[in-house]
Amino acid sequence: MFSLLRRRGDAFHQRQKKQELWKCVRRILDRNSIAELLPDDDRAVKRLPFCSPIMLQPCNEDQLAECEPILALTKDLCDDGVAIVVPQALEQSQVICVIWQSGPIFLLGDVRQCHYLGGGFWKVGVQLAEVVSGDEYPTLQALSKQLSPEFEWV
Repeated sequence: MFSLLRRRGDAFHQRQKKQELWKCVRRILDRNSIAELLPDDDRAVKRLPFCSPIMLQPCNEDQLAECEPILALTKDLCDDGVAIVVPQALEQSQVICVIWQSGPIFLLGDVRQCHYLGGGFWKVGVQLAEVVSGDEYPTLQALSKQLSPEFEWV
C-alpha cells in the first residue's frame, strides 16, 4: 500500500521520477556495453547472448566429483564455449554441462576461468570439448528433467 501511495502524485513528479530511473538504467547499460566495443577481446569466435538454465556436474578426468549437481544460468554461447553464472566457485577442471533443448543435451567441457562477480555469484568460462551420452550419467540424466520448462517444482 505504501508504494502505491508514494508513486501517486502529479504528472510532472511522476515524469521526473521516470527520467531519473531511465538515466540510472542507461548508465548501467552504457557501462556494461562498452566492453563490446573495446578491441582487447582476443576471442576468435564472437559469443552470442544465450540465457538458459543449465545443470553442471563438476568432474576431474572423467570422474564425477562427490558434490551435488549445480543449477545455474548461461550468459552467452559460441561454437565451442559457454559462459555460465553459478552460485559457487568451481574448483574442478572439467564439468558435464546439461542444457535442455527438446530434451537434455550432455556436453563435456574444460573450466577455463572462474571469476567472482559479487553478490555470491561467479562467472565460469567453459570450453566445450564433446557431446557425451546421458546414459553414462544416469543420476544426472534423471535430475536433468528439472531443466525442462514443463517441470513443476513441488
